Amino acid sequence: MLAKRKIIHYSSNIRAKVVFSNFDTDPHWHDDCEILTVLSGSATVLIGDDKFDAMEGDTFFVCSKVPHSIRPDADSKINVLLFDDSAAELTHGKKLSNAKLSKNYDIPTLLESICSELDGKELYFESAVKSAITSLVVNILRNEPHEQCDEVLEGATFGKLLQKIDNCYDFFTFDDAAEYMSLSPVYFSSAFHKFVGTTFSKYINGVRVEKAVELLKKPGVKITDVAMNCGFDTIRNFNYVFRKYTGFAPKQMPSDYRYENRYFVSHEILDTNNVASPPR
Repeated sequence: MLAKRKIIHYSSNIRAKVVFSNFDTDPHWHDDCEILTVLSGSATVLIGDDKFDAMEGDTFFVCSKVPHSIRPDADSKINVLLFDDSAAELTHGKKLSNAKLSKNYDIPTLLESICSELDGKELYFESAVKSAITSLVVNILRNEPHEQCDEVLEGATFGKLLQKIDNCYDFFTFDDAAEYMSLSPVYFSSAFHKFVGTTFSKYINGVRVEKAVELLKKPGVKITDVAMNCGFDTIRNFNYVFRKYTGFAPKQMPSDYRYENRYFVSHEILDTNNVASPPR
C-alpha cells in the first residue's frame, strides 16, 4: 500500500519543520512523525486503513512509517508538524491506538512557537524546538492509548520490501515477499496487512495497475504487451483487475487519467464500489 516513500528535507540539525497546506497529498509514508491539525474548513484524512472526516480543530498523530494522505476541502487549511523520530526520542516503535487525538493540546500555539524558533535561529533554538516537541509527545503518550509496534514492522525492512516490489512488480509473488522478509507465509500475511493496511495481493495489483496506466498512455502500445509487462498472466485477468481498480476498461481509459489509489487508499475506503483482488 505504499504509495511512495517520501524523504523529508530539513533546514536545521534538529530535523523538524512546520508546513501549512490546503492541497491534496498523494498517499505516502516517511520515516518521520507527523502531527497535522485542521485550522479551518474540513478534510478527508486517511491514516493506515482508517478514514477520518476531519473538521476544524481536529488533530492527528501519524507515527513513523505509517501510510497516509490528506484531501482538504477548498476552504480548508492544514497545519503540519514534521519531525524526525530522534527529535523526541520517544516515538520509536510506538503507534497510537487511534490516530485522531482525543484532547486539545493547543497545537497551533505550539507550532507558532516552533516556527518562531526555526525562523529566528537564536542561541540554542534547536534545543528549544526539541524540548517543545518532546514535551508535546510526552503529553500525547501520557493521555492517548498506544502500543508498541512489532519489531518486524520497524526500521527500513518493510520499506525495502516495498521498494523491491516497485522494481520487480512484474514477477514478484507473495511467496517471494515472505522469503525476502524471512517470515512464514502466515505471519508475513498478517504483518504486511498491519504495516501496509491492505493485503499483499491488493497492494501489488495496485502497483501493477499504476504501471499499466502509464504504459497505456504511450502511443501505439498493445494492451496484451502491457498486461504481460505488468505481471498479469492473462488478458482476461488484466482487464478484470484494471477495471476494478480504475473504473475503466484498458481501451476506455481517458488519456489524462491519473491513477491515485496505490495502497491503503482503496476504493472501498473512498466509498465507491470498485474493490478488487483475491484475498491473499
